[in-house]
Amino acid sequence: MERQGWVGLGLVSLGEAKQDKTRKFMLSSKRYPQWRSRRPPRDIWQQNRKRIWNRDQQRCQGPYCQDKPKGSLLLKQAHIDHIIELSLGGTNADSNLRALCRRCHTLRISHAHRGMIRAALNRGEIPSDWRSLLWK
Repeated sequence: MERQGWVGLGLVSLGEAKQDKTRKFMLSSKRYPQWRSRRPPRDIWQQNRKRIWNRDQQRCQGPYCQDKPKGSLLLKQAHIDHIIELSLGGTNADSNLRALCRRCHTLRISHAHRGMIRAALNRGEIPSDWRSLLWK
């Protein structure tokens, strides 16, 4: 028996509620632009990740990976980056998204990436003189 959720006082299953949430998001994002300014639900984001990764030929679009061949970035290792951050008015439109490897994403100039830089230094992924490697 499927667990019942709070949605509809237990009259709708959790699976149906999740599908309904996805449907509402997809419809709302077409009608209401504010949905475009924050990350969509997880299942939609996973579809977007795969689409952007395929569009970018399964390769990092960062400056340090220009010579890498197509298919060199695995989907599970890909970071989907907002070219213009959502907090700065960017959207989830495909034209504002790109696939990056962890190193290129970490070294992109952004205040939001400070924690990523600290973690990459601890893992030895970037050199201690990382500031000269930052890019926009």
